Amino acid sequence: MKAKLLGSLILVLVFFSSAQAGFWERLENILKKTTSTQGLSQEELIKGLKEALLVASKRAVSFLGDPENLLQNPDLRIPPPPKVAKVTNFLKKVGFKNQVENFEESLNVAAAAAIKEALPVFKQAISAITFEDARQLLKGGETAITDYFRQKTSDELYQRFYPLVQKSLKKVGVTRKYQELINNSYAASYLRGTKVDLDHYVTQAALDRLFDTLAQEEIKLRKDPAARTTALLRKLFGSS
Repeated sequence: MKAKLLGSLILVLVFFSSAQAGFWERLENILKKTTSTQGLSQEELIKGLKEALLVASKRAVSFLGDPENLLQNPDLRIPPPPKVAKVTNFLKKVGFKNQVENFEESLNVAAAAAIKEALPVFKQAISAITFEDARQLLKGGETAITDYFRQKTSDELYQRFYPLVQKSLKKVGVTRKYQELINNSYAASYLRGTKVDLDHYVTQAALDRLFDTLAQEEIKLRKDPAARTTALLRKLFGSS
């Protein structure tokens, strides 16, 4: 009787295990994803996340703070505002390429100068992170940390960037260069009466590129072991 009962139980377990194979695979994936943080204390978790944020922030700010990295990268280079770009694209073809490029360069130089000032704002946001914040951010998507930063710092960064952009645009003579472009006979009729807030445009463009680059740094930390340059980062995100 006991043998029959044991045999029946084994058959039930075998059937159940086979039917629930998908469940066990999902469970295994979950365990793999959480292994890297299971051995961390609360203090290590918070410290590790703050270190990751600081590393990613420094890399992004350092890279974008060099205007050449904006100018030489088509995905990062700040073009003229959309309506103005229609004119500048035409002007390049009719002998005004140098003037257009000087104008575009001045936009990127101004943006880079502002981005250099982002780190203190990031550090302030990092210092306010709680244990619960850390847990949620590590469990989130591949850009969860960047999304958190965007939510917490965008307004303050805009307020900090805006006067810096104004100052830099004035220093590099962007307003004068813009006037030279729109006073051109080819452009005058198209842009007459058009108001372009270059200060706002460059400030917002700088912020967009800062967060885009920060997101790429975060993805590297999560996926690329070589990007984890300290023991704590390797423990936080896994060593492989």
